Amino acid sequence: DVGQGDAALVRLPDGRSLLIDGGERSPDFDQGERVILPVLRHLGIDRLEAVVASHPHNDHIGGLIAVLEGVEVEHYLDSGQYCDTWTAQRLHDLVREKGIHYHCLAAGDSLTGLGGVEGLVLHPGTGFVSQSEEPACGFNNSSVVLKLSYGEVDLLFAGDAEKEAEAALLAWGGRLRCEVLKVPHHGSPTSSDSTFVGAVQPQVAVVSVGQHNKFHHPSAAVIDRYEKQGVQVLRTDQRGAVVLRTDGRTIEWRTMVEVE
Repeated sequence: DVGQGDAALVRLPDGRSLLIDGGERSPDFDQGERVILPVLRHLGIDRLEAVVASHPHNDHIGGLIAVLEGVEVEHYLDSGQYCDTWTAQRLHDLVREKGIHYHCLAAGDSLTGLGGVEGLVLHPGTGFVSQSEEPACGFNNSSVVLKLSYGEVDLLFAGDAEKEAEAALLAWGGRLRCEVLKVPHHGSPTSSDSTFVGAVQPQVAVVSVGQHNKFHHPSAAVIDRYEKQGVQVLRTDQRGAVVLRTDGRTIEWRTMVEVE
């Protein structure tokens, strides 16, 4: 739970770990230093196989600075989207300084060596990323959308994909379906189009979102859209961190805060 931001820790069957996004860094609170690193220490994780940055907004990459400074990281992956903020530049400086292997991801790429887990990048496709300026569709639509598959269970991490990116993702057809969805863009009304939700058909949808945030996320209409399809919606603003475990056939979940 990184408040109004995103962060997901994936622990693989062979014991290695991935981190997808890292929450926000601000003068008042650094989610990487105050939340993510303590969790990693608690779990006995001192090395990350890979860190994936979905897109260069501070609420997704701000906390990654403390992570790259605080633990060993083997690989750093993003979309190659240009961003001239101090945070984005500092991250790439750290990647170079620490000799971390850098990879630029695009739709169709596969992630290998994940201990029995298959990784497929579904987005961004051509035209959604620029290496010299903000893309025409905005940074959110340049998000890396990653599907992880273990046995019969698929998990989709959708970053801050908005309707334009969701429309492009529909080209994957049945491969878009998953049991667990990290809801795009914190449940914003600019995302989770009804056609996209119908194509994904998740059983569980996790909304990473901060309490009483100024954006009024998640949208009540978006939550209703998922619930009307029988999806179990888990919100970090109401339940705290969400923990899911799968053996490749079934899914178990629990939350840090139990709701009556």
